[in-house]
Amino acid sequence: MFFPGHRILGTQDLENPLDVTAIHFDYPSPALLEPLQELKPVRPSWPNLFETWLSHATSLAAFEADWQPTCEHLLACAILDLLRYPSRFGEPRHASAFRALASEIYHSPEQTWTIEKMCAITHVSRSALHEGFLAMFSVSPIAFVIAARLETAESLLRESQLTVSEIAEALGYRDVFYFSRQFKRERGISPSAFRRLSTGDSSQTM
Repeated sequence: MFFPGHRILGTQDLENPLDVTAIHFDYPSPALLEPLQELKPVRPSWPNLFETWLSHATSLAAFEADWQPTCEHLLACAILDLLRYPSRFGEPRHASAFRALASEIYHSPEQTWTIEKMCAITHVSRSALHEGFLAMFSVSPIAFVIAARLETAESLLRESQLTVSEIAEALGYRDVFYFSRQFKRERGISPSAFRRLSTGDSSQTM
């Protein structure tokens, strides 16, 4: 957030492009924000901050006649919260290491991704790994691995002729029944049923 008079500088990293949302506004009660004028600009990276506010604003505009003051107040509250607790919304330490690990997991979900292995790759503690993944991806490291495996499983079920057992083995599962239970728990449907619905093929092999 920048106040009037702040000098705004920025650089672009072509390997890590950014999506930037900017909102310019005049708040009708500037006294509320005056104590914050001396704060340094912060770099929020919480992706849902303004999207959430805009969603509320849209709903209020549709259902309330005098919606503008309420919307302005919601925005001010969101900004105050961001400035009070910038660490909640900023990128965690080792963010680039977490992104690199997530990419590796996504492209090689069949590997044995233990917490110990992920900590060794990123050079962080177990707690830092867990907190970093929650902050950046909203899931734990193990949940991220499961999601990557199941997304790949869905593609293989739709597009390949591999059996469910072969898909489970290809994704690092030693037990096809464990894979099937995990798939059904996360997707609400068994792998065989998913394949039938996706391909229209009534025949299926475990």
